[in-house]
Amino acid sequence: MYSRDEIESAFAEYIEEVDQLSSKVEFLEDSVEKLSKIIVDTIWMARRYADGRQTYAPEMVNDALDMCKELGIEVDSDWCLSSGEEYATIGSAIIK
Repeated sequence: MYSRDEIESAFAEYIEEVDQLSSKVEFLEDSVEKLSKIIVDTIWMARRYADGRQTYAPEMVNDALDMCKELGIEVDSDWCLSSGEEYATIGSAIIK
């Protein structure tokens, strides 16, 4: 049988661990929100840079756009692209 002091001590340790985990979760949620904003605020530039190039850039940007969709990060289509679509094109053909 555990004494009252042992139970109170174990409970206090448990509460401290929960508080630490809550702080870590809060930090991660804040980080995800900030990183999502960074992505949305900058991916349009990467897409415009990659559009029409005959390099690895269009494929990399398009892969990043697909990952955004998978993560629920909404990236608008760009009317400035040569295709008028959401994906960058390689040369003159859409690669996605």
